[in-house]
Amino acid sequence: MENPILNPQEMQKNLLCKCWSCKACSLYKERKQPVISRGNPLSKILLLGEGPGLTEDENGIPFTGKAGQLMDDLFQQVGINTNDLYVCNCIKCHPPGNRTPTQQEVSACRQYLEVQIETIDPQLFIAVGKPATQVLLGTPIQAMKDWAGKLTYTNNLFGAKPLLIFYHPAAALHEQKFGKTFYRDSIIAHLKQHASLIIKTLSS
Repeated sequence: MENPILNPQEMQKNLLCKCWSCKACSLYKERKQPVISRGNPLSKILLLGEGPGLTEDENGIPFTGKAGQLMDDLFQQVGINTNDLYVCNCIKCHPPGNRTPTQQEVSACRQYLEVQIETIDPQLFIAVGKPATQVLLGTPIQAMKDWAGKLTYTNNLFGAKPLLIFYHPAAALHEQKFGKTFYRDSIIAHLKQHASLIIKTLSS
């Protein structure tokens, strides 16, 4: 991952320009705008999600739709403000119908994520959902239930840094329709379990 840009703010502007002109996959045809990041570009923690939703496609800011608002609320319950994290996604363009991005789309966008990771140089990663978990582990996984709540390490490409894995808040939103709270309760439990590590990393 060669990146001559050392300043995070410059990286953001440069990446946005590159993503506007990117045609590495077909998502550019329907998205309104690329979505790069939000939060603190100087943070020691990088939170990685899946991809932009409809709201994010409109405003250009990741995790600002209903799932993002729920994520903010759940983190806040354990004393963590997500604005203190650097928040981005595996892909930078909204997939039609809010579907899960394909492996080809994730691979096409990987070059931009690598620039973000190298520039931010986080000391701790947080993966939210299956696609983000697979990218940071560097290997496919069968089921999120086998990984959610775990503290492990990223693959060597990302420096073998500590990695926390959580369910995606969109799963919690979906189950609400059926009066269930498994995913929401699991995210809160996992956050409580690892809150001290996150807070310690932010303050170190």
